[in-house]
Amino acid sequence: MIEFSTFEKSFLFILLGLTLYSGIRSYKILFATIKRGRNNLSKITVHRTWKVLTEKIILLLPTWKTRFWSNLFHIMIVWGFLIFLIINIYDLLNRFFPTFTIPSPFAKILFPLTDIFSGLIIAGVFYFSLRRLFFHKDLMIRGNVKLIPDIRKKINQDSAIVIALIFIHVTSRILAESLKAVYIPNNLWLPITNTISSIWIPTPFVIFFWKVFSWSTLISLFLFIPYFPYSKHFHLMLAPINYLLKQDTKTLSAIQRIDFEDETQELFGAVRLEELESSSILDSYACIMCCRCQNVCPPYNSGSELSPAAFEINKRYYLNQNFGRMNSSSFESLPLTEFAITEKAVWDCTTCGACVNVCPVGIDPLSDILQIRRHLVLMQDRYPKSFQVLFKNLERYANPWGIHNIHRLDWAAGHQIRTVEQNPDPDILWWVGCAGAYDSLAQKSSLAFLNLLNHAEINFSVLGQLENCTGDSARRAGKEDLFYQLATANVEILNEINPKRIVTSCAHCYHVLKNEYSDFGGNYDVIHSSELLLELLDKNKLVMRKNFNSERISFQDPCYLSRFNYKSDSLYSVLEKSNCEISTSPFNHSATWCCGAGGSQIWKEPEYSEKSINDIRFEQLTSVSTKKLITACPFCKSMLSDANQKAEMSVVVQDLSEYFIENIIMEN
Repeated sequence: MIEFSTFEKSFLFILLGLTLYSGIRSYKILFATIKRGRNNLSKITVHRTWKVLTEKIILLLPTWKTRFWSNLFHIMIVWGFLIFLIINIYDLLNRFFPTFTIPSPFAKILFPLTDIFSGLIIAGVFYFSLRRLFFHKDLMIRGNVKLIPDIRKKINQDSAIVIALIFIHVTSRILAESLKAVYIPNNLWLPITNTISSIWIPTPFVIFFWKVFSWSTLISLFLFIPYFPYSKHFHLMLAPINYLLKQDTKTLSAIQRIDFEDETQELFGAVRLEELESSSILDSYACIMCCRCQNVCPPYNSGSELSPAAFEINKRYYLNQNFGRMNSSSFESLPLTEFAITEKAVWDCTTCGACVNVCPVGIDPLSDILQIRRHLVLMQDRYPKSFQVLFKNLERYANPWGIHNIHRLDWAAGHQIRTVEQNPDPDILWWVGCAGAYDSLAQKSSLAFLNLLNHAEINFSVLGQLENCTGDSARRAGKEDLFYQLATANVEILNEINPKRIVTSCAHCYHVLKNEYSDFGGNYDVIHSSELLLELLDKNKLVMRKNFNSERISFQDPCYLSRFNYKSDSLYSVLEKSNCEISTSPFNHSATWCCGAGGSQIWKEPEYSEKSINDIRFEQLTSVSTKKLITACPFCKSMLSDANQKAEMSVVVQDLSEYFIENIIMEN
């Protein structure tokens, strides 16, 4: 008979008990560690579970944004992993109870799937082994980025251990099943098992080797279970859990409000692991270490010390080093700036959200970086010197330019424009923005949009001297108390006016007004100027010139429109109304590349060792012949205009409104 002896069953029972004890203990410590963070985990619902099961586990939709072949082999391993979760339970029961069987209808599906995916898993293992040996021998992170010592070596060791255990487990099981089929033929379609089985000759050695490979299958499994929580491949289990427990937010990396009126609150921001959200600790365990986030990180690609991948990897290996201690409330971890990320890297982030958008397992390093900024500014009064001027101007003049509010409408002198005092019941309240009011380049865009509104006979008003900065730059720079001050003042004014709709040409103003002021009691119908232009064109309140010659343009998707708010459809729909040919960049729509201004970087001198972010983006947009570069944000226009001057090219950089006013039929 092909079965284990009583002694073997007893030994198997002891090994199984030890494995389960070790595994359960490790998982209890792990989840206690995750709970050390500020609890912000969501409740699991049927709808969320179904969505995660179908989109994230079965179809792996987030992974298909890049790396087709790696994803193809990865999905083989993931699906195989799910199948082996079931078949391993069957194998264990069968070793204890040889007569245990699976009902025929289910067996006709499970066993052939296991057989096929055994082969696919082995193919996947060979693919990733060759990829590691010949293409990615080392962790692809530059030497100027902070990494825990020996982390590259540990990651390579981990990959080798897991690949070996998977290969041994799957191969041993196929061989064991093929040997078993010599004595117990099956009527199932098992192409791999039955092909190998045809090689064996029925001899007493068949039973001996069946036991060898059966034990090899089981021991590799028993070694894998307690090792799994220490491995980067733990993402196979934690990535779905990460999606299940993530809170739903309005946008990527939604920033939580700090209640400065709460006198019991003593900690602002976070600088240690346990001070982060629980989801941020869970992120570290869910990380695949694929470096997709790093590949699309503008600062990293400009030579910065910032690597969102290194940040998450450092967090994970610090947790591994302190496994069994981090779960204790008495243990205080080191500051993140001592082992996970340098302060310089923290301040290099443009908060563009590319890392969050591209991550296939829902990790959010941006939220952590913003929390660290908050802590450094509010708790330690540490920030780049150039921000002193920014904060001073915002505090004194309520705008980054440091110009008094009586000059808010100087740009519109001699033009038809009314404030809310002059026109208290407008259909549209136009939020001009600080850039639109004070920056010379953005003022041209404001004048163009003003003329378009007047030509379309829109009933609109502006706030004029009542308008202050939305506080975006303060918030992204970690100065949350200053943002709180600006936001509450603006919300008070807006609620008193009670606008029907707010329109703005600034992507940053749009994001804050639409998504962040609601935490302060400001709930408004906010649209971007591109949406209003599209609406006016559809209603024929603005009419395009029919004889306008076609020209090739490039378009810069602003991060805070196309990525954070998914407004690229309206942006491109407006452009399609004109008779132009849009040159496509590899980075567009929600995958756009940052201009380099976000995260308050426009107020800070860049310190990268390679090309600046705006230069890189300008090269991407002008890599094909183009006459004009169109933007939909004043900060994008400013950064790309600077790059244009440095490149000494004859490209015209314009805002959407400037481009359209040239193409609209106007009386004069």
